[in-house]
Amino acid sequence: MISLPSTVVGTWLLDRFCGEPAIAGDLLQEYRAGRSMGWYWREVVCALCVYSVSTIWEHKWLTIRAIATGWVFSMIVIRTGMREIVHPWWDGVAPPALYPCIAYVPWLLNGWLVGRLHRPYSTAMVSAYAIWLVARSVGPIYSAGVDAVAGVQGSAFLWELSSRLSTVLVMMCGGALCGYRDQLATRCGGPQGGTVCPMTAAEG
Repeated sequence: MISLPSTVVGTWLLDRFCGEPAIAGDLLQEYRAGRSMGWYWREVVCALCVYSVSTIWEHKWLTIRAIATGWVFSMIVIRTGMREIVHPWWDGVAPPALYPCIAYVPWLLNGWLVGRLHRPYSTAMVSAYAIWLVARSVGPIYSAGVDAVAGVQGSAFLWELSSRLSTVLVMMCGGALCGYRDQLATRCGGPQGGTVCPMTAAEG
């Protein structure tokens, strides 16, 4: 077993978030045979992307439902609940600068919910929602960038870019947590399997 951190991370990603876990072993075998680290990571990223894209294409209606679920959650909980209720209350009891840290919590839950409601394709469905969020962000980021280049005072280009990118990453982390738990349950044998799961044993 290769002990390099990069290959360990790559194997972990493929083993838990790719539709065909055997790919991880095949890529490690090729790497041991003399392939470069750049080649290894290119194949890891390609495998993850191909799995997500093929699943999204095969399950179009499920993809639409996943995006709609994430959008409804963001409108009700994040846009309405966080801005109209939590934000004013938070400013009265804590420094406003800490509010963004609290605001990331619902985005984490958003990704987890999308993954939870769209098993066993949670990874692909969360990826579809992330792509939709990125597509929605292009317009505001572009407008802010144009203002910044034009020298408009108060341009929020860096804020738009960093905040939107960070929320997408946090949302994907929530989906990854859900996907990881599903994969762990599968490897423990499921409801009829005979393997004892470490997480189940600890909870019991």
